[in-house]
Order: sequence, then C-alpha cells, then structure tokens
Amino acid sequence: MHPAPPPAIHRAIFPHSPNTGWRDDPGFNGYFLRAAFPSLTVEVDLDWNDRVLAYVTDRSAAFRGELCGAQNQRIASESVDALIARSKLDKHVDGEGVAFDTPYLSDNAPVSPLPEFEETEKIVITYVSRQNSRRRLIDEDHEALVKNLEALVQRKNAAIQSGDITGKKWELNVVMAEKMTKDDQIRLAARTTILLGVHGNGLSHLILIPHTNVSAVVEMFYPGGFAHDYEWTTRALGMRYFGVWNDTYFTSENTPPVQYPEGFQGTQIPVDGLTIASLIEKRIGGEL
Repeated sequence: MHPAPPPAIHRAIFPHSPNTGWRDDPGFNGYFLRAAFPSLTVEVDLDWNDRVLAYVTDRSAAFRGELCGAQNQRIASESVDALIARSKLDKHVDGEGVAFDTPYLSDNAPVSPLPEFEETEKIVITYVSRQNSRRRLIDEDHEALVKNLEALVQRKNAAIQSGDITGKKWELNVVMAEKMTKDDQIRLAARTTILLGVHGNGLSHLILIPHTNVSAVVEMFYPGGFAHDYEWTTRALGMRYFGVWNDTYFTSENTPPVQYPEGFQGTQIPVDGLTIASLIEKRIGGEL
C-alpha cells in the first residue's frame, strides 16, 4: 500500500541566491523544476529580504552537517540518510508462511520498497566525453578508450548474431552533452545501462537511467583523487558504482578518502581503456 502523496509545493525560496544564481549553465535546474512543478513560484534573495521570517535550513547549514560537509557534499544526504538510519522493518507473514519486510520511516508512515528491476531492450553504454572541458582525459587515452569500447560492443553483437551467446544487443554512445539538446540528453539517459565519464556534471544524468539488475555508473578520476558526489547519488538510487584510477577501480564498499590532488582538475587524466571495457563486460555478465 502506497503512502499518500506529499502536499503540493507552491514556492521555492533561495534566500542567498540572485535571480540567476540558482540556475546551472546547461539549464537543467530550470528545465526540471518547471517540468516537475509547472505552477511553482521561485523567490530569490531580494524576495527573501522582503520577508521577516526565521529560515530553517540552507545550503550553508547542510554543509556544516556530518554527512554533507564531511563525507559526500550532497545536501539531500542530511535528510535522506537520517531517514534511512531511523527506519524500522515491520515483518509480516502471509497465509503461506512466507515472510517479507516493509520498511517504515515512523510508526505510521509506511514507505514502498525499491521497485523491481526494470527491463530494457538493449545494453546501452553511454560515455559522456569531457574532451572539450578543462577536466578531461589525456587525448590518446580517450581515443584508446573509445576504441576498446567499440571493440567490446562489436564483439558482443557479433557473438549474438552468430548464436555463440544469447542476450540483448549492445549499443555504444560517445557524446558531448553540451552539443545535445536537453530532450536528446534525457532520451539517451533514459535508455542507458552503463553511464561512464570523468568526474563532472555530465554524470548527473544517472538519476534518469533505468534501474536494471546491471545498471552502473563508472566515474574516472585523476589517480588519488575522489569526491563522493556521484558515488552517493548512485548508491542512494540503488545502483552499482565504480570509481576508476587509470587501470584500477573501487566501489562504494571501499571508497578512498576525499582528495583533490594536483591534476584532479586538469587535462592529463590517465585511463586504461582495456580496464574500463573489461569492467563493463564483467558488470553486464554479473561478475561484479
């Protein structure tokens, strides 16, 4: 039984932001906000100064929190992880004696469990390239990565066509998000099984990828560097996360400490394309 829907949201207030400050450069903040809440009124710092109210929380407050500030830099984690920590499991037994669990956030607020895995027509790998950005792969490593991914997809599809293996066809998309329309970005993300990219905003599309039993996000860092941004979001959505340092990888179970070494923001991030291709093949094959 699903809980009642939340009350309608009529106003969003950004008390420390100017009129354009809450918008992101690609334009997705306004795009999604208006799509989800078409009647929403947005107020900014000038509007806030017109009010005489006590403000409850803000971005600055969230970053002073134990989770957001010290661990993952995700504002939502202060509330989401707190609710998870407080959750209870109410065990029931049906007429056949089969037990199942229903999570509760409080004694009278049942929450639906995560949905069943979705099914997709293809295995779709989407590599969001940052080769036109300040934080990017070594050019030769980028080219080698693309070649290894192309070889993987061609090999899998050839084996399926010949009857050597069964399964879904594979598809590879190497894209620069800034050269796509917002609609096309959303359509592609909604078909993606494996989302791959250097640490950056392009990985925000992970919130749109289908929740299959092999869905994953693969994030490439300068060796020694790490930030929780997309690891936390991937994990919060119940998907598998892999961070990559050149030819090695780690998961949510063994993430390194947050570090921004020299080279983190640079144009010489190394990656071994064969390692990435092998990681993806093993993930789709159920080995990881």
